[in-house]
This record gives sequence, structure tokens and C-alpha cells, in this order.
Amino acid sequence: MPERARTSPRRRLPASGVGVLLLVATSTAGAVADTPPPANWVMGATSTPPALASSMRLFPGMAADPVGDTVVLHGGIAATAAPGDPALADTWTWQDGTWTPRCGTSEPGATAPCGPGQRVHHGLATGPGGVILFGGAENQLGGPIPVHSDTWRWTGSAWTQVCADGACGPVADVAMAMAGTGTRAVLFGGLDVHAGPAPVDDTWVFDGATWTQVCGTGIGTPCGPTARAGAAMAWDGEQFVLFGGGGLGGGPAPSGDTWVLGPDPQPGDPWTQVCADGACGPAARSFAGAATLSRPDDETRRGALLAGGGTFDDPVQTQHRDQWLFRDGSWAQLPTPWPSTPLTFEDGPPDGSTGLMLPRLAGLATTCQVVLLGLDLGAMGEPATRLGGWDVDGDGVPGGCDEELPVPPRPSGRGYRLVGPDGGVFDFGEASFTGSLAGTRLNGPVVAAAGSPTGRGYWLVGADGGVFAFGDAGFFGSSAHLDLRRPVSAVTATPWGEGYWLVGADGGVFAFGDAGFFGSAAHLGLDAPVVAVARTATGEGYWLVGADGGVFAFGDAGFFGSAAHLDLNAPIVGLAPTPTGAGYWLVGADGAVFAFGDAGFFGSAAHLDLNAPIVGLAPTPTGAGYWLVGAGRGGVRVRGRQLLRLGRRPRPPRPRRRHRPRLTHAQRSSRKDPVRTVTPRWRVPGHRRPSTSTPTAPRLAHTSTRRPEVATIAGWGTCSPVRRRDRMARRSRRATA
Repeated sequence: MPERARTSPRRRLPASGVGVLLLVATSTAGAVADTPPPANWVMGATSTPPALASSMRLFPGMAADPVGDTVVLHGGIAATAAPGDPALADTWTWQDGTWTPRCGTSEPGATAPCGPGQRVHHGLATGPGGVILFGGAENQLGGPIPVHSDTWRWTGSAWTQVCADGACGPVADVAMAMAGTGTRAVLFGGLDVHAGPAPVDDTWVFDGATWTQVCGTGIGTPCGPTARAGAAMAWDGEQFVLFGGGGLGGGPAPSGDTWVLGPDPQPGDPWTQVCADGACGPAARSFAGAATLSRPDDETRRGALLAGGGTFDDPVQTQHRDQWLFRDGSWAQLPTPWPSTPLTFEDGPPDGSTGLMLPRLAGLATTCQVVLLGLDLGAMGEPATRLGGWDVDGDGVPGGCDEELPVPPRPSGRGYRLVGPDGGVFDFGEASFTGSLAGTRLNGPVVAAAGSPTGRGYWLVGADGGVFAFGDAGFFGSSAHLDLRRPVSAVTATPWGEGYWLVGADGGVFAFGDAGFFGSAAHLGLDAPVVAVARTATGEGYWLVGADGGVFAFGDAGFFGSAAHLDLNAPIVGLAPTPTGAGYWLVGADGAVFAFGDAGFFGSAAHLDLNAPIVGLAPTPTGAGYWLVGAGRGGVRVRGRQLLRLGRRPRPPRPRRRHRPRLTHAQRSSRKDPVRTVTPRWRVPGHRRPSTSTPTAPRLAHTSTRRPEVATIAGWGTCSPVRRRDRMARRSRRATA
């Protein structure tokens, strides 16, 4: 595509726009010849609003959210800024081709200010529970400036501080390389402004709550790459890829080497060099943009995408306009709609130049596309947004995946459902009613429930492993036909609602639909039955919890603590993870709440004289509150910053209770309580066992003048019940306590 002549006056793009991050030499590798592209990579233009375009911003932070359908942009610095000038403090989101102001700007619809405030040369990555922001400077580099080493999370509507300056994490303040997978974020290098400034060589991993150093200065394990700032990093679907970067004026020249790091870095794990400086791939540079290019249906067209970057030797700078794809351990150059040769200039790019200067990149996992934002060299240096993708239809338009991945809906948290042991469903607030099992002759009581991601359906699960689907919840199988060692006690659905896990009281896990099997506790010989299960945000792992408070993590689920060592007053009956996946709550039958990881404590019901034991806990979508539900008459208690009231009585009208569940011959002959078979008696330190007298069957039929007993609650997230004690046994314990 030929370069078009410029007819209007251009703005000057000074080399000083990089502040003190001026490298000592330009690249010696020279221009890289165009090579045949591996596939039909194309780029298309998308709109950039005037308020965003007029900023002429450089070095903002940009990343996609973990769901993969929204891009988050924060901060940056004007290209004409002098050393010490303030950085930008606004946040914008991009979705379906449109930029929307969110905070830190006077644009309509935005709130002010943003939590992180003014930032430039900061890191943004797709991390656990949202986009993670680390560090950055408040002003343009080049003199005494305020810098930060704090961590923030964008949860979809606002910034939340994870840890303050110096409270956790790396020592670097600015110009670090950062990338994430959705379950963890990795940071490498950058500048320690308090030490000179000077580049650093350490690597850190963020799990959603804390930073852990993997290698580098301070722990005795060299990382491999030399200390540098302005490197580019991206996740290629299997590993983290690091390229380029450099030092300060008078320091090392920019690098052109490539390194990789495994998917789950642990302390002591170094980077592995793929190719040395100039040995393969792009020419040496700093401040290139990088992002994940997803393509689950085609292994040849996915990997880590690298674009742009530059070398700086004041007053001369070289801007690269090429794009590269790293996959299967090697680089391949992609075509661009402008010449891929670099531009070298002093005061500004030559007339008629085209391309994007120092673009930032974000990969969209759900559409297999990449969003690029950089200064348009052909439009007076204003920011321009481009959308890159594969031309799957042959029309020259960047398409998406052959089959677009589903996007998990975001729940509102303005309602919940209560489920009784006979399968009766009661909806409150915005929760919808799509059916129940009330009046149905069951082989065993309903012991667990899970809502579909859309909120328009749900699954009920019986103690015998039977699964009943309502609304848009699909049926993918059950364990009712299996000869179970112990009854089923819990259920949780996958993020996209195309499968679910059933869990037995012995810790056995049964996966159906698109649910993966990541392990079980059936072989451990547990001291107490498993009473609840919760899956991670990615669906690539889950937690099990026992009645004694023991927590078992599988897959990508992290372990943040348990209550197994505590002298509990009552058994644990439920578990719920935080929205970030970096923590969870446990709740006891007495209403006690235990918070681990980044879970906040907002109160409990342990000090209350409850009429019935607590059977479940469900958090709000923001993780800033939770509901507790009792087994007696559907009593719901609200904790945390939750301002919702109970909704009206269910519509359609509450179904009448006609029959108690049909018991098997063995149950009738032994007079065992069908609910009690879910979790037989256990020993918990400090907890008195129920009376050993023959238990009586619970009331499963109710008159229309009383609310039914509740077995579980399903709101944002679901909780599983445990057995409910009869009132005589409870009163006996109170009398002897």
C-alpha cells in the first residue's frame, strides 16, 4: 500500500517524548526484509473518539479483561510533554468497536477521579479477577517525580486497590514488562527510580492477592535476561514470551533477544533463551507492544503478537512499523497496511509517513482479534485504533474465530433463589422462576443447586446424584445410575453453563459436559464429609471443603488457608470464592464466617440466637458482601456493603407442598433421615455430637401458612447444604452447652 502525501500541517513529535528513557544507540541490525506471511493477517480501522484522539498519548497501560471481550486503557503521557509534566489520569474501555470513558475525564458518562490517578510507564495485564495495574509515575520522566509501586484491579466498573505503595510486590516503579493469562500476571524488569534510577532484572508473579518473586536480585536465582526497561511481554497460549528492552542513556543498547517462561512460574524458575540478540526475528528495540493472539481452532495462527517499538539516541530516534508473530518457538513476520521498514528522524517523521508509532496492544480471547492503539503517523500524530485479525472470509476484513467463544455473562447480584429439600424453588428480587420439583416423588432429597451463567436457569441435584435442569440450564448427565459409595452433596457449574461437577460426601468428583476433571479427594480417607464445591473463574479448577473446615484445591485453584486447625463450635457447611479467585469464605452451621486470601470479612451470625442452623453462603458479584441463609423458614441475613432488600414473594405463586420424598426400602427399614445420609456424623473439636437416640424424619411437607425449610441458596455463585438437625437435638445441645 503506497504512502499518501500529507496535505495538512503536522504536529511535531519530539524525541524527548520518552523522557530519560533514551537509549545510547540505534539498532545495528538494520531493516528487516519482508518475509512471506504465514497466513492472511489483515488490519482494519475502528473509530477513536475526539476526546481520546486529541490527547496524543504515549506509553499508556492497556490490556484485555479476563473474559476477553473488553479492553481497558489507563493513563499515558502527551507526546509533546516536557520532563515533569503531569501524566494522564483517565480510564477508557473498548468493546465492539467503541471507546467509552469510565473515569478520570470530564466526558459524559465518566466518573471522576480514577483510583490510580495520574500514571505513565505503568504495567497493565490480564490478571485474576480483572485487569491488574502496577506501578508507574505521576509525571513525565526527566526529573524528581512521584512514582508508585502499588497494585490495582479493574473489576469491570471501578478500580480497587489490592495493595498500597511498598506493601507488596516488585521494587521496580516504571517501564516494566507485564503480561497475564487471566489466572496470574507476570512482571519483569523495569526501572527502580529510587536507585538511580537503574534497570532491574527480577521476575514476579501475581496470584490475585500477593506478588511472589520467581528469580532475580535478592533471591540468588538469576533470571537470565539482563536488567532492562521497556521490554515487551505476552502470553502465547503456552508460555510467557519476553522480547527486547534496554537501559538508560549511558547504559546498554536495546536488545533483540527472545526468552520464554513456563505457564506456572515458581520461585527458582529462570527464563529460557530462545534466540540471542539479532539471531532471529525482530530487530532490537524498546517499548514495543505485545499481546496474546488467540486462535483455539487453528494452532498455526495463534501465539504472541509484537508490533512497533523504537530505539532512541537523542536527538535521533528510529520507529519500527513491522509486526511479528511468535509461535512454536520462532518468529514469523506479518503483513502491514503500510511499509514495514523503520523510520529514522529527529524533529518528526517525514512527510507522507504512515503507520502506528509505539502502539499498545490487547488481545481479545472471545473474538481472536487484537486491538492496537498508537499515534497515527499519517494523521498529525493523533491516536488511532486498529483492529487486527485473520481474513477468514477472504474479504480483506479482520475476522474472528471460526466459532466465537461464548462470553460468560456478568451477574447483577440483585436477587437469589432459595431451594427446599423437596425441590421447591423460591425466587427473590431479579431472580427468575423457571420450574421446581415440588410435588414430585423423589428418590432422595434435593441437596444442592447451581444457577446458569445467564441467570435464566438452574440445576437441582438430589442426594442420589439425580440432576434436574430448568430454564436455559442444559442436562449433561447424572450419577443417579451409579452405585455411589456416599451420597452426592454439592454441585457447581462451568463458567459457560455447558457442564457441571457433582461432588460426593467422600470427595469423589464427577464431571459432565465441558467440565474438566482435575482431581478428587475420594482416596484421601477424609476425617469429615465434603459439604461444598466451588469452581474457579476460568473453570480450570475447583475447591472442595469438608465439614471440619479442610480445603482441597485442584487445577488452577489456589490454596489460601483452611479452618481444619480451628476448634469449631459447629461444622462448616459452605464455601464461596471471591470474584477474583484469590480467596474464599467458609461458613459454619452456627453462622460463623471465615475469610481467606483477598476475601473480606463483613460480619457473621455466630453471635445470634438462630432458630435454625445456617446452610449456605452466597457472595455478591463485587465480592463486597454476602448472604447467609438458615434452614428453618428461609431466613436470609445480609452482610457487607449490600443494599438490597428482600424482593416480593415469589412469582408465580409458591407451589403447594404435597408429598414427602419417597424413601427407599433400606431407608424405611432403618428409619434414616434422607437428608442425614448426605453427611453422616463427624467429630469436630469443640462440637457436641447430636443425640444418639433414633432420629425422626424432618418435616418435608408444610402448610401454606408457613415458609418451607431451606436446603440451599443460589445467588451469584451457589452454596451447597449440609444435613439439618431436628429441633429436639438442637435444643438438647443448647441445654447441655
